[in-house]
Amino acid sequence: MHRIREVRMREGISIRCASKRMGVTARVARLQERAGTDLRLSDLQRWQAALSVPLAELLVDDCEISQFALSRSKLVLVMKTAQAIREISLDNSRVARLVDTMIGQLCRVMPELEGVIAWNVTGPRTGVELGRVEGNIFQSEIDLQDDDDIAWNHADHQ
Repeated sequence: MHRIREVRMREGISIRCASKRMGVTARVARLQERAGTDLRLSDLQRWQAALSVPLAELLVDDCEISQFALSRSKLVLVMKTAQAIREISLDNSRVARLVDTMIGQLCRVMPELEGVIAWNVTGPRTGVELGRVEGNIFQSEIDLQDDDDIAWNHADHQ
């Protein structure tokens, strides 16, 4: 009845990321994305928002995908790339203006592209992205270092 898993994988979004965007557990998201699962319209709308694709892309059509839907799908991919270029072109005002123009043109062709976000970026995580976990690890390292210093100082005094 739906092609959620196929679309999610094509978009390069992990099940964990999708579940977080939808406000459900990864287990619930895995169950929902099974091809045979009968979902409510509200669930499909959450998937649509999490994956930033038109709702029609998530539905299985008995006939081959229409040329119109295929064109829309390709425009979503171009928009994701344009958004990614926008993110990395902040230092170059000429490129930023060009990509803003391109994004505007794409939105005039297909208004639904307005909310499409850039491709997921992988790479080293910063402290802001890791948040509390990194802080706890850092604190543990400090505690260990302090314990080593105490042990070292204790050995000096004996």
